[in-house]
Amino acid sequence: MTLSLYLRTHYAHSTIKSYQREIAIYISKVQRPENAQYEDVLQYVGLQRSRYGNGRNLCRILSSLKVYYSYLCDAGLRTDNPAKAIKLKDKQSNDIQLQDLFTEVQLEKMMSCKQRHYDTGWRNKVLISLLIYQAMLPGEAGTLTLTDINLEERFVAVKGMGKTTSRILSLKPGQITLFAHYLDTVRPRLINKETINNSFLVSNRGQTFPAEAITSYITKRFKTSYPGRCVSPKIIRQSVIANLFNQGYDVSIVQAFAGHHKPETTMRYKQSNIKLLKSAVEVYHPFHQS
Repeated sequence: MTLSLYLRTHYAHSTIKSYQREIAIYISKVQRPENAQYEDVLQYVGLQRSRYGNGRNLCRILSSLKVYYSYLCDAGLRTDNPAKAIKLKDKQSNDIQLQDLFTEVQLEKMMSCKQRHYDTGWRNKVLISLLIYQAMLPGEAGTLTLTDINLEERFVAVKGMGKTTSRILSLKPGQITLFAHYLDTVRPRLINKETINNSFLVSNRGQTFPAEAITSYITKRFKTSYPGRCVSPKIIRQSVIANLFNQGYDVSIVQAFAGHHKPETTMRYKQSNIKLLKSAVEVYHPFHQS
């Protein structure tokens, strides 16, 4: 399998272009990159700090290298991934962008967005519902298996992702019908029958739907629907959590729902705090009123 085919099998088109670019740069600058060790990769990433000024770019570079070595392992050209253990500590902003939060009504409208193809469109609606109703992270949605969905008891079992805890979340009434049709009719048509795939969400090629592809789809799909606004699974999750506070739910309930380890993390979304911050923004940076 070639690198190009490996990327097309596992990642979305926009993600592939980014990975290919960074991998090509890496290969051109490192001698015998296929034999590089942990120290070699670490040194390369370190050199990029002088080239880029923020953690986001460094994360993209490191992610590309991890994918490159995952490919070499998958192709049988290596038995280890020297980039896997590298973790960046570059500060990235975790601030909630007030101007990008969506109301409950706006989130609901995302479910009615027009889809090009029936099968993948139905799968996408299932995905969107998990984001706007259960506030899942892309990685959490991507790692769901068939056994994590219980339509009889109407719940989904969410695996923790390091920053979040495992939790059991109720499904909305509308999701029951949506999921049932997806499982009974749509997913069997998408799945690759030559391989055993227990993933709940599957890609257009019948493979596991990775977190990168989920993020890419959401960002690309809603880019034109909300011009000038940032639309991503992260923003959707932040909106859902903030809206729960707006409905009057207690901090402990919201914390358990979101899977936060610490209540301090949950408190960042409390509407009273957000409204105070927004008021301060309007005082010091008033919007133009016509």
